[in-house]
Amino acid sequence: MQFVIGWLAFRGLASTKDALFVALDKNTPGHPLSDTGLAKMVRTRAKQANITKPLSPHRIRHSSITAALDAGGAEDESAHQVGDVDDL
Repeated sequence: MQFVIGWLAFRGLASTKDALFVALDKNTPGHPLSDTGLAKMVRTRAKQANITKPLSPHRIRHSSITAALDAGGAEDESAHQVGDVDDL
């Protein structure tokens, strides 16, 4: 959670409404990132990091939940943190 709070403080430099992820580009900073834009950023960073497996925001989300459960986290707590409380 501390990273989200830090990001919100950092992105305060751009004007936003309700978006968690916003563009910080030079031409139009502050507009909400689309799903496609975020996925493209993830793929670009994965390529730069020499990650050869397909990577997407959903895969990162799934992997973080799996890692938390493997580390002994409670299933209901993991689901709550990612907003899937209805899935249990």
